[in-house]
Amino acid sequence: MNMFAYPVIAQLAATDMTFSERLSDAMIMLVVGMLMVFAVLTLLWGVLAISRYFFYDIPKRRKESETADAESKLEHIAPVVPAPAPAP
Repeated sequence: MNMFAYPVIAQLAATDMTFSERLSDAMIMLVVGMLMVFAVLTLLWGVLAISRYFFYDIPKRRKESETADAESKLEHIAPVVPAPAPAP
């Protein structure tokens, strides 16, 4: 059974690389991996920010405008004046 799943890794392991060359290749892989992880996290953060805008801010503004419209309609209605109570 082959020790490595990917032939490229097997070829790299089979070559006579010095410790510093292997370490520099490992550092490059580490940096690329970290950049990919943080790029995906940034993308998810952007998606969450956009979804908050669509599912929270827009309905909130719509609700506020509907309440303002309802209050302006109520201002045009004449106030109800209670009738005087009958004398005892």
